[in-house]
Amino acid sequence: MEKLKTFDQSAVVGKWVPKEKFDDNIFDFSLKKNDEVVQRSKTKDIIFSFDVLIPEFSKYF
Repeated sequence: MEKLKTFDQSAVVGKWVPKEKFDDNIFDFSLKKNDEVVQRSKTKDIIFSFDVLIPEFSKYF
């Protein structure tokens, strides 16, 4: 089962922000491809909380 929007030998890299430094409900994020924004959202719109996502991602990265 796919866990992320990536493909083999790829990785999405961006600014790392400690979870304690932002409010889960107001953090904006975006995905750029060749300097063009192709996806934009807010953390209040994600399906799973960071308390669920971080331990899950930690299994793989």
